[in-house]
Amino acid sequence: MNNNSDAFVGFPEIIDAKERFLIKKKRITELISNVSKPYTEFHGVKSDSKEKLYSALSLAIGTGITVAIHQNNSPLLQALKSYKSSLSRTTIHDLPEMANRVYLELKQNETLAIGAGLTAEKLTALKDLTTDFREIIESTDYELSTRKTDRKELQTLISECIHILRYELDPFVAHCKDTFPDFYKAFITLRARKRRGKKKSAETLALCDISGTVTDSVTNLPVANATVLLTGDETVYTTDEDGYYLIEDVTDGARIINCFAPGYDKTQPVQDTIGVGESVIIDFNLVPTVQKN
Repeated sequence: MNNNSDAFVGFPEIIDAKERFLIKKKRITELISNVSKPYTEFHGVKSDSKEKLYSALSLAIGTGITVAIHQNNSPLLQALKSYKSSLSRTTIHDLPEMANRVYLELKQNETLAIGAGLTAEKLTALKDLTTDFREIIESTDYELSTRKTDRKELQTLISECIHILRYELDPFVAHCKDTFPDFYKAFITLRARKRRGKKKSAETLALCDISGTVTDSVTNLPVANATVLLTGDETVYTTDEDGYYLIEDVTDGARIINCFAPGYDKTQPVQDTIGVGESVIIDFNLVPTVQKN
């Protein structure tokens, strides 16, 4: 379109449509760059930091129990035993808080802790690992939140661009077949590539889509490989590493959608009435199943 500006001369409404389309397209390119970074790139850093802190904290708790026994400190002993039994189930957001409490207890009894095998260097390392992990969690949460927002904006912009193409630019270009044949052929060729093998009937143009993200209600982290089901659709959809799912070619009307994932309680089905050609966003916040002893 930029190479055929003459075709738009004298058509202010179409020029406006073209400019809106190009602005949105530029933003789409930026957003794709933002969300294309693999989740594993920053998840790996968090996972490595967690394992180091987990290992250091496990050793510190063991030493703390020894210290509590030598002090005959029953409240501290019970607290540390509780930490030990719940350590494997502790969420990533609670882990640094637990580590900090253990560190403070051992710091107050540093001489006994060192005598029980926990060196001053290991105690300092526990504090540093706790601080580092807390910072990594904050930065990761921020990035995930930003990616989630960017995905929603991206989906909205794509729908808006499709709408501009279908209902403003496509009809205009059809009028350029005789007056600007080269522009017409180039435009139609590019549009045809996007429709590979699909004949766009009026019914197809009216199809809808449903997308959203699935997150853990406790950690607010994405739930990957969660199952998303749409009533009346035999296809099973799963979330990606960002907890994102997309269901395309959905017909309008009342639809029911549900989400399941191992280790989480069942959710209540969501019912929504979808308008013709509408893009709907439905998010799920899953509650972890309480493990009964």
